Amino acid sequence: MKNRTKLFVLPIMILWSTITANADVYKLDFNTVISTTNHDFKVADGWGHIVDGYIDYEDGEIYYVKYSYSATDGIDGSGALKVGDQTAVGSGSSWETGPTTDLLVTPKITGKASIYVKQTSSSGTVKFYTVTREGDKYKRGAQISIILPTLSCTDYVKVELPAQTGAYVGIYGSNVIFDNFEAESIESLQVKALTIQSAVCLNKSTTDCRPDGKFPIAFTVKIKNSGNVDLHPGDEGFSISVLNHSLADTVVFTVPIGETLQAEQTVTVDVSGEVPYADFSKRGRYDVKENISGSTKFGAWIDPVPYAPKMSLRDKDGIEAGGKTFAFGMINQPKNLPLIIRNSGAAPLKVTGISLPEHFSSSLEAPFTMAAHLDTTLVITLKTDIPGIFGGQITINGEDVQPVSATLSGTVIDPTKFFVTFEDKKLPTGSIAETNWTVEQHDYASSTNAYFLSNSVANEETKFITPLLKVAQDEKFSVDVAKVRYSSNESFLNIYYSPDRKTWTLARAVDNSELSSKRASVAPYYNSELCTFIIDNIPAGQYYIGFGAGYSAIDNIYGFEPVPVKHDWMLVGAKLPTSGSVNHAYTATATLRNINARAEETDSYKATLYVDGKTVAKAPAVELAAGTTTEFRFFYTPTTVGSHRICIEFSNEGDGYFLRTDTVEMTISPETGSQTITVGETEGTINSSPLSLNYKQSETESIYTAEQLGLTAGDKITSMVWRGYKTTDNLTTHLEVLIGNTAETSVPVDLTTVTEINREGMTKVYDADYTFLKKGSDTDLTDLLAIKLTEPFEYTGGSLRIIVKSSATQYRQANFEKSTVLTGQCYGRQHDTNLDGASFVAKPLPVIVLGKLLKPAQISGTITSKGKPVPNAMLTLMSGDVKYSSKTNATGRYSVDIVQTALSYSLSTSADGYADYSSANLLFKKDSVLNIELSETSITVSINSTGWTAFSSTRAIDFSTISTLKAYIVTKADDATATLKRVEIVPAYTAVLLRGAEGSYELQPISEAIAPAVNILQNTVDAPFTVGDAEFGKAYALGTDNGITCFVRCAKDSTILRRSGYLLFNIAPTTNLFTLDYMTDATEHPISHYEGISLDPRKPMYNLSGQRVGPTYRGIVIQHGKKFINK
Repeated sequence: MKNRTKLFVLPIMILWSTITANADVYKLDFNTVISTTNHDFKVADGWGHIVDGYIDYEDGEIYYVKYSYSATDGIDGSGALKVGDQTAVGSGSSWETGPTTDLLVTPKITGKASIYVKQTSSSGTVKFYTVTREGDKYKRGAQISIILPTLSCTDYVKVELPAQTGAYVGIYGSNVIFDNFEAESIESLQVKALTIQSAVCLNKSTTDCRPDGKFPIAFTVKIKNSGNVDLHPGDEGFSISVLNHSLADTVVFTVPIGETLQAEQTVTVDVSGEVPYADFSKRGRYDVKENISGSTKFGAWIDPVPYAPKMSLRDKDGIEAGGKTFAFGMINQPKNLPLIIRNSGAAPLKVTGISLPEHFSSSLEAPFTMAAHLDTTLVITLKTDIPGIFGGQITINGEDVQPVSATLSGTVIDPTKFFVTFEDKKLPTGSIAETNWTVEQHDYASSTNAYFLSNSVANEETKFITPLLKVAQDEKFSVDVAKVRYSSNESFLNIYYSPDRKTWTLARAVDNSELSSKRASVAPYYNSELCTFIIDNIPAGQYYIGFGAGYSAIDNIYGFEPVPVKHDWMLVGAKLPTSGSVNHAYTATATLRNINARAEETDSYKATLYVDGKTVAKAPAVELAAGTTTEFRFFYTPTTVGSHRICIEFSNEGDGYFLRTDTVEMTISPETGSQTITVGETEGTINSSPLSLNYKQSETESIYTAEQLGLTAGDKITSMVWRGYKTTDNLTTHLEVLIGNTAETSVPVDLTTVTEINREGMTKVYDADYTFLKKGSDTDLTDLLAIKLTEPFEYTGGSLRIIVKSSATQYRQANFEKSTVLTGQCYGRQHDTNLDGASFVAKPLPVIVLGKLLKPAQISGTITSKGKPVPNAMLTLMSGDVKYSSKTNATGRYSVDIVQTALSYSLSTSADGYADYSSANLLFKKDSVLNIELSETSITVSINSTGWTAFSSTRAIDFSTISTLKAYIVTKADDATATLKRVEIVPAYTAVLLRGAEGSYELQPISEAIAPAVNILQNTVDAPFTVGDAEFGKAYALGTDNGITCFVRCAKDSTILRRSGYLLFNIAPTTNLFTLDYMTDATEHPISHYEGISLDPRKPMYNLSGQRVGPTYRGIVIQHGKKFINK
């Protein structure tokens, strides 16, 4: 059995060591086997060893010189000790080496000494050092100076030491073999020494104090008598102490060893003692020390627990929960939350009270007592008898301890409230998510809450917007929030409310510090745990709730009642080009999202494209399913040059619901025709001309000769296109393009003399950023670089110079068509950083496609009737949507330019008093003369049941031939009245009021008539008239009000038909109506204002939702409590 002694605290005695001299010559022949396994081996009894190693900081290892024993390499084949290289120790994985000074230490020498040495390499050497001893440790001193004989790799050489007087000597060897050490005399030391081989602490890491305020410490210590004399109980230092290393090795207690310990004997002893908590209250490191040699051994870290209760609140996994928030989530059945009350103190804990927020209950009822170091499970339950959002503090109180608390929150679901969990991976119907928001998985699919709505961008705020919700007085809603990445310090969430999704009010700002930094799940999910926030400060009303976030996610949104709406549309995007050309198709698009919870049926709404307030195109009103997005495309062909206002409107007129894009200014330019000419014979592709986009900067100059161009002097160039392909990503670069006429037919021959491209006389046609798109392939070439000139460039004959320059921050290779001309007509340079310093080199001439302006065909002629010219006749040429028109002058002449000469046209003419003329399948390849003869006819006018109509014509009219029809002009007007005057003959372009029985009348044109001196009726002979800002409030059109015929004030943007007329005042009258129902047959008759019940667009009016609308609003409106249709 093992020797084992129990030690207790007793007095200590120390015995002294003795030294004995040996008068005989000391010899060590190395014939006894020496084990070199341990680095600190000793060659013989009484010898020592100073170990030295090389630390390789690259690989973190320590390397030592290699010793080995040989039974045959000594003198005459005897034993010897071999020493490796001490100048280059190491060579591990880093291949680094370094020197060491490892010494074999002799006993104390008196007199001379010697050793035989043989080299194992030519660098082999031996050195000697003074050595001192402190306790059982040796310490190297200075090198001893000797005369070292010449060493040999073949023979042993005797190396002698100078005489010593009771001194230790350290022997250093490197690449040598030692044999036959001899000394005149050595001293034999009787040493008292102890070694602690192990120390095992019997305490737990936390040790309880007893009621007397002390705590025990106990060790099992294994010790060895490492000296050469026996140790006895009572010897000085023959004891073991326990130290507090954390307090500067303060001695805590000491116990003597109570049994004799022979030299080299090992024994296990038990060491124990009582420690006052008042002196050692903090966690500390306790080590063991023997008091003969003074060596120590690491013991253990001990944290004493005072004799008192210590209360904490923990989650079910035992993790500290005080101050944390526990979210019960959204529930419709009671839900339990297990918590732990922990007494980690050494004394019993008396829990005196547990307080909970409303609607939460506890499984424990205070008071109750817990033993030391005991956990008690506390189950908190959220009841579901009443729906609502609940939360608050749970607080646990106890005797002689601080209260602990946590926050509880939970929502008992009300089925009438808005509630979204994103578990269907979709946005709720009626909601809007701006950029950066996506539904993401944040936990395994098996989880009951695996998805949330995430905003992945930190440096900008975008919103997720709920449908319209009704907020009751003092009503709350809740939302769970997490960081997208748990370690983020940039996450935030702002919660807003708005009545219209335009004006937002901040209700709550959640910053990064309020969100959890604890990772919620394992890889591949990195979001933080969800935290619940309750919002209780939104006033009563109907609002949209907006969540403006950056690098945060939301989930489990609950609260407020959804408000059903008939329509809820959102414009996702619209493309309304700002330019176009007469007779060329114009395409506008708008993308509409039906964010409502119900579908819009087919044809239940209108999709209209307006130009200057007039409908020019409609798109099919397809079914809009709830939550879907649909693109609408509108096509029309402009016919009028100039600036126009264009917009797209979606409308449900029956419900007064409208959604309109922003109005865009569109410029329609005159029609021009062009022809493309490919310059250069194609032979493959090249990546170096006209640009080297695989460099950040490049430029070229190309010369195209007259023969290659095939142009005629005076031709006008409208566009330039380089074809090719690009398989790399898109590249945006700053591009310059210049063009010029030149007499040169080649580029400079000696490019080494060229330092820059000469731009003199060149016209810059492009100077802006340009994006080269990834498109095409080597078998499918496309327009890679296309430049449309804002002003055509006139070619004067000779050659064309074209310069192209690119400057970008990246490089993305592109390939362009090259011609068969490889040298002489194109040169350039390229560089990534310094284009001006790069050299010019010859390049293949790129193929270019030029657009040339075409001259239109002019069609002219005279329109006559019975040999007399017909003025104001309208001639129209149509081919599909392409339209050309001209009106004859006083002599009947017309002229029209046909740009699109490849089309076949239908011709028509119209003139008041003349029969229409038409002709089909006409071709106009060149200038042509076309005269047209018209036959006269009467002009038909119709009068409806009111007995009145407004009329105007391009012909003079004699009304006296029809006795049942009377014509009037308006000679004067003021704020209250207007005066009508009867006329019989009126000239062309004169607006009149016609009065007669309901029916049609045939009017006879005459050649001419004298115009009336005054007529404030305005004609609309040539085109309908739209009431603009200047006329609004001053223009009146013929109409009715409650069955009474009146001049009615026109709404803004309303239209008066062609060949009609309207009344226009200089100053807007105060009345809306001028009645005609009380006319007599008098030659002159005043008409008075009439305050009927009609819509006044200048006064306040409201849509069916009660929102005030302006005069441009179309649809059903309410004014003075009555519904009107504002057209």
